[in-house]
Amino acid sequence: MKKKSWIIITCLIILIVVVALALKLTAQPAENSSTAVSRPPISINYSNMESMLSKNELVKNLPSTGIILLKFYSIKEGSKIFEKSYVIKKGDVKEGEEKADITLEVDSKYLEVLTDQNFCSTMQSAQENGDFNSYTSISKTSLLWKYRGMLKYRSCLGL
Repeated sequence: MKKKSWIIITCLIILIVVVALALKLTAQPAENSSTAVSRPPISINYSNMESMLSKNELVKNLPSTGIILLKFYSIKEGSKIFEKSYVIKKGDVKEGEEKADITLEVDSKYLEVLTDQNFCSTMQSAQENGDFNSYTSISKTSLLWKYRGMLKYRSCLGL
C-alpha cells in the first residue's frame, strides 16, 4: 500500500511540474520590464534605435551567440527599398548587417508607433497586416535548441 501511495504522489508531482512548464512556455512575453513603472512610452526611431532596443527584454534574453538582423524597408514603385538594418546581439544593437540566425524585415511605417514598451505588439501587428517577413539561416532544430530560452518571444519573431 505504501508503495502505491508513493508512486501516485510521484506521478502527481511530475504531472504538476510538466503542466507548470507548459504554461510558462506558452505565456505571452512581457513587452519590457520598464512597463511595470508607470511612465510615458519613448518613441523609437532611427536616431535612438540602438540605445532604446538594447534595453528591450527580448534583446537582453538573447543567447550569447544569437544574432538577429532587423531590417526596415519602404515600398517604392512596387519594390522593397531597405532603409536601415540593425544587428541585434545579447544586450546590444548596432546599425549594420551581419550573417544572422534570424532576419526580420518590417515596413518602416511601423516606426511611427514603435516605442520602448511595444516592440512585440508592433511586430505582431506588422505580421497581421502582411508587412513583416521572418527568415532563418539555421535549421529548425538548431534554432529551437539555440533559442530555447526565448520560446515566449516566438510570436514577436514571426516563428
